[in-house]
Amino acid sequence: FEKAARKEQILIAAAKVGLGQTLISRGNLIEARQQLDDALTIYGPLLHKDDPHWIDALAVSGTAYLAAGEMESAERELRRGLEVAQLRMLMSGAYESERQRLSQFLILRNLLDRYLSLPSDGPQAGRTSVNVVYPHVLAWKGGVATRQWRDRQIATPATAPLTAELQQISRQLA
Repeated sequence: FEKAARKEQILIAAAKVGLGQTLISRGNLIEARQQLDDALTIYGPLLHKDDPHWIDALAVSGTAYLAAGEMESAERELRRGLEVAQLRMLMSGAYESERQRLSQFLILRNLLDRYLSLPSDGPQAGRTSVNVVYPHVLAWKGGVATRQWRDRQIATPATAPLTAELQQISRQLA
């Protein structure tokens, strides 16, 4: 029974994240932030710190704060999302498929794009300084480089055409 109740709570929180996203697109930022805060509160005791639900909820929450002009709160949520995404990437990279790893790199890239869009000076500045952002960018780039190096190491003459195609697609996505 406990497992079913836990799963139901996670589904409720995920629905609140989806609703929050919809409310952001409609410009209803106050209600969106309330739904997202509820989702994060539900996730707190239920999810492990590297669960992908955290990444999505924090990214959407950061986006809501960004749209509302609340830069410090946006920076906090997006930074937390980046930390969770990097932790997940580090912990799961060795056993996930290429498709799953690529999906994680794209999620991390999306978070980085949002994080880098925060103003660094002026009246709406958050705390995004080079010292804060640079480690996240390096981790993402390092993860991409490591994956590409690993892929080249396992290449054989029989897989050379596929490896070349994979590298070309990776360059286009980077």
